[in-house]
Amino acid sequence: MDLDDRIDFVVPKEGTNIGVDYIAVLEASAQKPAAYAFISYINRPDIAPKLAEELYYASPNAAATTKLLSTDFLADSTIYPPAEVLDKSEVIKTLSSKAMSY
Repeated sequence: MDLDDRIDFVVPKEGTNIGVDYIAVLEASAQKPAAYAFISYINRPDIAPKLAEELYYASPNAAATTKLLSTDFLADSTIYPPAEVLDKSEVIKTLSSKAMSY
């Protein structure tokens, strides 16, 4: 959208899907301390807002959101949709292994 004003973000009147990304450390990981240190680092209130703005992504970090993100970023409805959009949207759910086997 920044590169071409003919591009726009639109949510259908019926709502949209809400995606959530997760970070996990495998039980079998040989680098657990490093993985936990990385997760702690990216969740720091001084780092999380930088990642959010760089990736153009909502931050789940309340300390970062309320204190360190710009008001313009927080007001962007493509990143933080208003309540009326969220109320008619659904969280993406993981399919069961049985469903995934087809």
